[in-house]
Amino acid sequence: MPEITTCTHDTGTMELVNIPASIEDSCYRYKRPLVAMIRRSTNGGVTIVSNFFEIAKALARDPLEIGNFIKKRLGCRGKITETSLELAGLYSVEMIEEHLERFIRADVLCPRCGNPETLKIQKKKRIEYSCKACGHRY
Repeated sequence: MPEITTCTHDTGTMELVNIPASIEDSCYRYKRPLVAMIRRSTNGGVTIVSNFFEIAKALARDPLEIGNFIKKRLGCRGKITETSLELAGLYSVEMIEEHLERFIRADVLCPRCGNPETLKIQKKKRIEYSCKACGHRY
């Protein structure tokens, strides 16, 4: 289980986890919200990630990109609404967290220094990444 930190704001209490979750330092500076879900079991079930946009903001990635990755890994349909990610089927928090961590390892962490301070830059027909921590471009 990853190291979980509780953070209180004006909007309520939020549980935070390190980026990536494999780092077990409670004082680690790179954190993201832990997946918060609601499940509805009508017509096969729907899993709703209610804090999806907060997670995308913490990872500095397009919500559509993260949502497509998770849907592809789970092999399900889904949609991004104004406030959340809705997935067709019933999934556990652990399953969503596992695929989110895979996305982080594949697309967010710098291959040189391992920090999640990367920027994704669209250059004409190709995508380039730049790390704000070490300056590595790939």
